Amino acid sequence: RIEEEILTLQSELRTYHRHAAYDSALDTANQLLEKTSSHFGKLHPATASACNNVGLMHKLLGNYAEAREAYHEALRVYGEVCGKDHASYAAALSNLGMLERGRVLESEAREGEEEESDDEEDGSDNNNSSSGSEEETALEELMNKNNNESNNNNTTKLSALERMQLNESSIEYFDESYRIRLAELGPDHPHTISTRSALGSAMAASVIAERKGRIGSLIESELRSLQRKRGIGTKGEMERHVPAAVARAARGMMEAKGSSKLTRRRWDAAEEHLRGALRAAVERPRGEGVGPLTFFPRR
Repeated sequence: RIEEEILTLQSELRTYHRHAAYDSALDTANQLLEKTSSHFGKLHPATASACNNVGLMHKLLGNYAEAREAYHEALRVYGEVCGKDHASYAAALSNLGMLERGRVLESEAREGEEEESDDEEDGSDNNNSSSGSEEETALEELMNKNNNESNNNNTTKLSALERMQLNESSIEYFDESYRIRLAELGPDHPHTISTRSALGSAMAASVIAERKGRIGSLIESELRSLQRKRGIGTKGEMERHVPAAVARAARGMMEAKGSSKLTRRRWDAAEEHLRGALRAAVERPRGEGVGPLTFFPRR
């Protein structure tokens, strides 16, 4: 009787999920978790799977703290029941990696939308609006004007440091998941390929974010230097020197030979993972009728 109820709830959950009815799906997922916990016990793969469902629905609803808590519980149960070298444990790790990486991507997308909105304002007659570009952001901070208004709606935003920390966390989850899946499922399994691709993407993103932060800091430093040397006191005067500051910052990056050995190694590892995932995917595609690529990009 109870197992029939569990099967019915699982079917309802799939239907709600398929139709993007996530509130109803979350209610069903919680009912399913309660049923599996009481019937199978807390230390059972079915209970871990139910925790994973709860985490997924919270994630889709934007409840990231609750999603992380549910995913961690699934990870704990799988680790105790199946072992930390099992494919189910790797799946839970991958879910946590996707959660952290998804938050980073969402934050970057929101920031990009705000910059586009500011660009549209720049096209109007409002000369005080900011385009949101890297140079003008540094300029605004340098001149220390109108910062209070921009901070009013930042409660849900992620800082660059928070995004970096989340991305590093996702790399750790993906790396462990990939190693388990490689050993348990083999290099050509779709789950192994997808995790390897996610790992490579997260590693590449960390390098890009680091370089973006470095160039931003160099631009700000150049603007401060120009302000001191030329006695610049107004934003209008400073704006005329932004192109020169950008050029000097870029030259400084080139003279410093770009990046550290650690950054270079991470970029190379990211490229290796992404190319390896692509190669495995095109050589052994899922589904019939998918032919191999006639051209494969090389370094």
